[in-house]
Amino acid sequence: MHDENGDNGALMEKSSIKYEKLAEKYLSQYLQQENQLLYLKDDYNRLNNHYNTIRSDLYNQKRSVSGLYKTYNQVNATLKEQKELENKLEKENSILIKQIESYKKRKIVRLTNIVQKLLNKNRSKKVVQLETQPLKDKKENVDKTPEIPVVPTKSVPEDPKYLKDIKVAIIMDEFSYNSFKYEFDALEVEPENWREIFQTENPDLFLCESAWHGINPETKPWARKISTNTNSKKENRTELLEILDYCREHSIPTIFWNKEDPTHYHNEVSSFADTASKFDHIFTSAEECIKDYEADYGHHSVHSLMFAAQPRLFNPIEDDERTNDVIFAGSWYAHHPRRCEEMKNIFDSVLDQGYKLKIYDRTYYSKLNDSYNFPSEYQDFVNPSVSHDQMAKVYKESKYAININTVTDSNTMFARRAFELILCNTLVLSNHSKGLEKLFKDNVVFVDQKGINLEHSAERRLKNLYNVLKNHTYTNRFKQILDTINYPYLETDKTVTLYYQTKTPEETENAIKHFQTIDYPYKKATIIKTNHDTRVGDTTPHPDITMIPSKNSEELEGLKNDSNYFIFTDTDLKPDFIWKALLHYSYIETKYGITEGKNFRFKKTIQTTNTLFSSQNFEKTVSLHINSEKDEEIPVYTIKI
Repeated sequence: MHDENGDNGALMEKSSIKYEKLAEKYLSQYLQQENQLLYLKDDYNRLNNHYNTIRSDLYNQKRSVSGLYKTYNQVNATLKEQKELENKLEKENSILIKQIESYKKRKIVRLTNIVQKLLNKNRSKKVVQLETQPLKDKKENVDKTPEIPVVPTKSVPEDPKYLKDIKVAIIMDEFSYNSFKYEFDALEVEPENWREIFQTENPDLFLCESAWHGINPETKPWARKISTNTNSKKENRTELLEILDYCREHSIPTIFWNKEDPTHYHNEVSSFADTASKFDHIFTSAEECIKDYEADYGHHSVHSLMFAAQPRLFNPIEDDERTNDVIFAGSWYAHHPRRCEEMKNIFDSVLDQGYKLKIYDRTYYSKLNDSYNFPSEYQDFVNPSVSHDQMAKVYKESKYAININTVTDSNTMFARRAFELILCNTLVLSNHSKGLEKLFKDNVVFVDQKGINLEHSAERRLKNLYNVLKNHTYTNRFKQILDTINYPYLETDKTVTLYYQTKTPEETENAIKHFQTIDYPYKKATIIKTNHDTRVGDTTPHPDITMIPSKNSEELEGLKNDSNYFIFTDTDLKPDFIWKALLHYSYIETKYGITEGKNFRFKKTIQTTNTLFSSQNFEKTVSLHINSEKDEEIPVYTIKI
């Protein structure tokens, strides 16, 4: 007999699991949006503080102007009085001249001159003596000329700032601006407003890239104003050169990043290299060009600076399950035959091995001519383009995506897309690149060399992800610039305190051993002992470990924390968890704890053990940790390690 109750039970269980997963997904999406709003709130507060500072400066300037206007009126009044006195004296002088002429006619002046000469002869010695005496009181009643203040130079700051507080005047294109703007206090300058920005904001640095048109792709404020142009009869970089003159006069370090090397270095019509040579420091995307700058321009501060990725824009947060489709977001350029040939080889390999190809055509709505059309055999896979701020969602649709490098033989220059894909936890399928292979070895799939080998893709994706999070973000690149030019800055405190609770001497000894396995340099431990065994005392030979005896959990309510991050842990915590977890705070607000999980998603939990928190959550976390009966949930972000 058919068991209807059993079928109904299985159906209900299946439906329950489905709705549970759906609830988890929507909760994660809600917390993800909350995370973005917290970042926007921080940005708003920063801009509001900036606005208030400018308003205060304007108020002070108005007061100064008012004072100067008052002084100006006083000076005008004095000048008016002096003019009136001058007119009066001239009038009196005219009368005296007429009288003297009258005296001359009456021969009175001759007698006066003879008498005056006799008087001068008798007084000459006294006069000399008077003149040689020190003039002690001569300046007592004379107004002093105010000293002109000397403007301090800014080549080396006396008080280093944190990275986000360093004011950087920038000229960049949209992609680079969106990548760098989170790293410092970015001051956008345009040809019409640069002087006002420099004078009011007093930037610490000037950073210019090989920009084609500037941040705004519609107004294109810097179009044809950064590179040289041999077709132009006059200097086309006037505003930029004026900025450099201003920076030299005010000792503001100037930095040029040429992201168009090596392909554009020897361009005969327009040259970013010549422009770069006029800056204090040159950074090139291709280290092979360093020797060229030194030889061609005699420049001695030339360094390489690779592309990177911005975690605020590209990160592994997942909304949906990923497909096995192979994504390509880019364009077809028929005028680059070698590139097209390599793309065709990769596309065909993907299709031949049974994978579905999904193309997002970047020029879908803006084709200049048919040379930008994908060949007919790929038309069924073409989708419209998406905006740059939506690219991360596209990259996270699948586990796999294609990257095409135009430059393949450089150690440092390859497509920035590769870094962005990796930060989205997506496995990169690419044509060969010396630089990519150097950084990621066989964790990138080089289709043109070995076909498509997607074995162990999950492990390869994770290795790449943590490689980029640790070494290849725009925070790393900004620090590299500052370190290279010897510009000092303050580092944020990354100290983590691990709290262990032990009940036996064996547990205490195990906690000490476990702490020593933690792979993180800025760590310390507090071991809370609830035993009274004298075999393990209240002190240890380890300066980073503190012992605290405790009779019961309630005593923990008075526990203090003096580090920026903390974790209540046990000996199950993996040695590499802390350094990996901290990297995710580059795109996760510190309101959220970070714990190990099966995916990169937000959730709520009552579990506090082995979850990393920021110090702002300490009191609440202690309360939840010692009162296990509480069922209050806390928001956390789960990560795979």
